[in-house]
Amino acid sequence: MKLVISLILNVIFAIALIVSLSFLRDENYRRLMTQEENEALKVRGSSLRKENYKLQAELEKNIAARSRLKEMLAEARRSAPKPNAYQEQ
Repeated sequence: MKLVISLILNVIFAIALIVSLSFLRDENYRRLMTQEENEALKVRGSSLRKENYKLQAELEKNIAARSRLKEMLAEARRSAPKPNAYQEQ
């Protein structure tokens, strides 16, 4: 009888050990996936920052070019001959 009780207790202990190890393995897997996701986000964030800097530089160039074009247009309007009533007819 003691042998049967001892075997039952050993089986219960083994099952509890397997379940706890399974939970530990799952927790470690989730933690590893979280770390990998964080690393991936850091890399993605870095590439997005680089792309943002490039786009910002391009935007500044476009703003400067637009200002130059506005100045050229204003100069062309100032230097254009004024139409008079005779030329309009």
